[in-house]
Amino acid sequence: MHEFLSLDGVQQVLLNMDAAIIRSRTLEEELKLTREGNELLESRLQLANEEVRSRESEMQLMYDKAVVVERELQCEVEDLQAEAARLRENISNKAQQAEQYLKATKLAEEKLSANQEKLRQEQKRNVELQATNRSLQREIERLERLLEGDEVEESADDAHRSAHSASLSSIHGNSEEVGHIAYEATVSGVANAGVAPRYAIEVNLEGITYTIARRFSEFAALHSILVHEGRKVPKLPPKKLVKRNSLENISKRMILLGKFLQEVIQDPQLKGLPEVLSFLEINAAIQCVQVRRFVLFCFVL
Repeated sequence: MHEFLSLDGVQQVLLNMDAAIIRSRTLEEELKLTREGNELLESRLQLANEEVRSRESEMQLMYDKAVVVERELQCEVEDLQAEAARLRENISNKAQQAEQYLKATKLAEEKLSANQEKLRQEQKRNVELQATNRSLQREIERLERLLEGDEVEESADDAHRSAHSASLSSIHGNSEEVGHIAYEATVSGVANAGVAPRYAIEVNLEGITYTIARRFSEFAALHSILVHEGRKVPKLPPKKLVKRNSLENISKRMILLGKFLQEVIQDPQLKGLPEVLSFLEINAAIQCVQVRRFVLFCFVL
């Protein structure tokens, strides 16, 4: 038999049912909110995943670019290494060429120095030969006049003394002979005052006076030869003049050259040097003196 509830019990059951319904609706709303929250979280998670994938794509692109840049840098490094090797090889070749050039230059300088020395010797010999030729020519002319009777005024004693001196001395007249023969030389004037002036030098050798002409370059050549041989030589006047063709400057230079020549011939160590004798044509003059004495001796006999 069913038991019948009282009115209070029914009311209590109804209240419980209402509370259950309210709780159920609350739970449904909470579940709905939870679902909406889950959907929101899922959407956010999806966005985050998409952002991660985007970042991964960007990082992959950056990595690819880095790989490309690394390859390019590697290629540049290889090119630079090849260029450095080529430069080292070029530097080595240039150094060898420079060393060969220095050796060739040194050999050329040595040959040039030897050739210059030979040239100086040849010039000295040429000057001596020219001086000898000029002196012999003058002596031949003098002897011709002598044979014609123009100069047969010397005494027999002088002729005998000249012949005796000629027999005692050699006909070649080297520097040793000059040590016993006194001579004087002075710069007496300007023979040619043009573009290349020549300075007249008057030489007196045992009563025979003759004049020669020398350029400044010949004075400088004599000075250079004496200095090259280690001689103590007086100074020359300056090579360059403010006004080359000025008569005043040429006269000043003539005076200074005369002073230079006097200091040379007054120095016992310089006076008898072959270079000085050749410059003044002393050897040729000695030969002429000896020839003249010999001819006079033969003429008197």
